[in-house]
Amino acid sequence: TNDTHGFDQRADGINGMATIKDLKDDFETPKNFNVDRLEKGIRIFILGMTMKVLLADRLYFLWNGVQTIGFLSISTELAWLTMFSYSMQLYLDFQGYSLMAIGIAMILGFDLPSNFKSPYLSRSISEFYRRWHMTLGEWFKKYVYFFRLRITINDRLSSIILLNPL
Repeated sequence: TNDTHGFDQRADGINGMATIKDLKDDFETPKNFNVDRLEKGIRIFILGMTMKVLLADRLYFLWNGVQTIGFLSISTELAWLTMFSYSMQLYLDFQGYSLMAIGIAMILGFDLPSNFKSPYLSRSISEFYRRWHMTLGEWFKKYVYFFRLRITINDRLSSIILLNPL
């Protein structure tokens, strides 16, 4: 179903970019208890929580400490370490939340799309952005870029028709 603006209604949440249309079959199919899905979902949830709580939150302390000290007071080495730590903290935080959502959804019988595909192993900036927060990138492409492109094309066609009546 669409709302009044033509956007698909979303199953928002932490992972968040699966459309209702994507999950329709999952909602309509009766759920049977499955030990394998439960075990896999718990493992994915624990991996996500580990990334978030044990890794990302610890890296945040370095970033916060450097902000407290002040950027002008740190060495070049600490600046590089802080920059690396901050980028890893962002990735681990987002990926951790995403994996927790995917794990909970799996336990409940739903399949959510993967959100990251090892972005730091990319060979180019464009590949990095395709692998980073993939569902958000797809949403922007579908609802911002193509939506804006469609409006631009319609505006140009309208002006051509108005300027060159038959």
